[in-house]
Amino acid sequence: MPEGLRERRKEEIRQELSKAAIRLFLEKGFEATTIDEIVAPLGVSRRTFFRHFPMKEDLVFVWYEDLTEGLVAECAARPASETAYQAVCGALRSLLHLYDVDPLWSKRMMKLTGETPGLIGKSLEKRVMWERALAAVVVDRLQEGPMRDHYARIIAGTAVNAFAVAAEAWFAEGANGDLRAIVDASLACAGAVGTAV
Repeated sequence: MPEGLRERRKEEIRQELSKAAIRLFLEKGFEATTIDEIVAPLGVSRRTFFRHFPMKEDLVFVWYEDLTEGLVAECAARPASETAYQAVCGALRSLLHLYDVDPLWSKRMMKLTGETPGLIGKSLEKRVMWERALAAVVVDRLQEGPMRDHYARIIAGTAVNAFAVAAEAWFAEGANGDLRAIVDASLACAGAVGTAV
């Protein structure tokens, strides 16, 4: 099989496994779902499963990883007049349309990831992935200096975590409030923290 086709098939299997797993997790719960239950309907072996996913928890965050490239591109395309923090915030706001597309799925996924201990840790790991990816984009907006990379990580991490906390607050309030307003308020609060001392 040509390399391109092999890679495409590999990605298809990865996506199929993730979608099948999430359906089962939402239906039965994360802990109650076994790997055998995930792979059997797809005709995939456990060995194939572990070639794609080191842990069961990784199945839940394929979408998170898939969004990274678009998020980075959105951040890079932000106006040059914006500060590094404004650029990261603008990129993160672009994700809000996903909550509009399927609000029920968003609510169910937040419940799953927020109430499963192993998924909470994995979620934090993925936030760090976004932090690093976004920091690499906005570092050039900062002045030259020995701490520039460090500051870029702090800026990106602050915005990513403020966005996540806003989504969690929205969910905790019944997921019926104005998510955009909560995100805007959270990002503004985080951006003002350094000046509020």
